[in-house]
Amino acid sequence: LLPNTLSPIASMVAGVEAMGLKVFGNKATKMPNVTGVLIPEGINGDKVRAAMLKVFNIEIGSSFGKLHGRIWRIG
Repeated sequence: LLPNTLSPIASMVAGVEAMGLKVFGNKATKMPNVTGVLIPEGINGDKVRAAMLKVFNIEIGSSFGKLHGRIWRIG
């Protein structure tokens, strides 16, 4: 069962990186239920989140505190 549990996590990280985005934090110790993604320089993260919700009905989490506006939370 363990390999099947880890597969979606590895798939999410691989998909994020395949889009040219960077995973926030240490991939080896990240939480399995959420993936932090660095918002690229010059991108308005809130506008992207709003468009993803409106166009594709996909909700992406924001971040809090010092990370607000710097990372998205997916998971």
